Amino acid sequence: MGELDEDRREATGDGAAWHLDPTGVPQLDEVLGGGIRRGTAALIVGAPGSGKTTLAAQMAFAAGRLGRRALFFTALSESTGKIVAHLQTYRFFDDELVGGNVRLFSLTTYLVQGAA
Repeated sequence: MGELDEDRREATGDGAAWHLDPTGVPQLDEVLGGGIRRGTAALIVGAPGSGKTTLAAQMAFAAGRLGRRALFFTALSESTGKIVAHLQTYRFFDDELVGGNVRLFSLTTYLVQGAA
């Protein structure tokens, strides 16, 4: 599949066109036919340690590099500092995007003490 900076258009059954945004993972984009349809939500599920967090982060940074904004929420067990430290070990991580096009948040920050 093509470059990350390409917007791909696909025809729907009624002849209307919609955009595919690349995920930043070439093999995943190939399986998806070019990327994820713009404006949709994707739910990534899997066992602990299967790569969900890494995949979501790679997609967020790919979007950020294209000038798009991405919000990345971590699970309740991971602080923002912990996730940033983890993500810094990957080639796709770009410190210049953090706080700008890519916003990282831990949900624990927003919980009231003792909330279940």
